Amino acid sequence: TARAFLEGGWGLQYTNRLTHDIDTKWNSTPMLGAGIAVPFAKYELMFNVRYFHVSNAGTAGGNEGLNFLQFQAGIRF
Repeated sequence: TARAFLEGGWGLQYTNRLTHDIDTKWNSTPMLGAGIAVPFAKYELMFNVRYFHVSNAGTAGGNEGLNFLQFQAGIRF
């Protein structure tokens, strides 16, 4: 039986390269996603979509940040 799942997380990121949209070395990286896991033989096929954001959380500079929409597929074994 296929099962749906939600995922979420948050972390910190350090970079040594600054750009116009990432203007601090330390940044916040929250993410939120959803997907489905489908049994296949003794494995699981997994498909999900994830929103991922990188910014300094308004602590300095213009804080434009970056936003990503990721589509993922994988096999759990």
